[in-house]
Amino acid sequence: MDNKNYSTEGFIKTELSELPLREFTGDLELRWRAINGLIDNILNRYKNKVDSFKVLDLALGGGQDSIFLIKRGYDVTSNEIEDVYINQATSNAVNENVELNIRKCYWQKMDKSPPYKPEEFDFAFCLGNSFPNYLLNRDDRIKSLQNFWTILKKGGTLLFDSRNFDYMINNKDFILENPEINFKYLGRTTFLNKGLIHGFPVEISNNLIHFIWKHYGNKKYTEMNLWPATIENVRKLIKEALGDIKYETYYDFQKEKLRHYDFVQYLFFKD
Repeated sequence: MDNKNYSTEGFIKTELSELPLREFTGDLELRWRAINGLIDNILNRYKNKVDSFKVLDLALGGGQDSIFLIKRGYDVTSNEIEDVYINQATSNAVNENVELNIRKCYWQKMDKSPPYKPEEFDFAFCLGNSFPNYLLNRDDRIKSLQNFWTILKKGGTLLFDSRNFDYMINNKDFILENPEINFKYLGRTTFLNKGLIHGFPVEISNNLIHFIWKHYGNKKYTEMNLWPATIENVRKLIKEALGDIKYETYYDFQKEKLRHYDFVQYLFFKD
């Protein structure tokens, strides 16, 4: 890599899926309280149809969001393709005395997958910045978003978030002087346990961002390429995939654009 102003000495390299994501998230109750002003408003829109209300967690990961909603009585389906995450989430669910309903399908292939059908879910969400950051191929991003829309019922809601890539690109030189120190999370909503696990960019361009995650507890690290889902890039993606559709933008789950924020949320209502 071009940038060497960081070190992984003393850390063992592993896969991202093998890092304990629930530790990265931190206390689940605190996390949910930080974001539930927005999500509870979404859920309350459907309070009169609880019996038939269906939720899709598009990126199960460690299972924290699916488990939380199931414990609140919601009918939740969880999508995940990584067996490591499925095993982690299943174990976490057992510890919480809940049962997960897991489907295994690539987002861009949902329209070809028998488990999914059009207009199946009332609320679909993808939190923890999985979509669209993890999809490096433009066609995959477009097809995935189109599939999310297809499996959403009329009157349904779609929510996904991404990192504040605008900050990374606009402050590239400063960050790369010392990535591990200069790039920080506010830790207001998504990643509360920022003292134990830290993710930071070590290569930044308009087309690709290379990230390192370090777990200071078990001395492991991992790395991954991400698509820079800036606000403008996501706007173009939405237009290419869904046309001139209306949506709302939030910043760390706040409607007002903050001066500093970790994540951007995109909220859609299907008429």
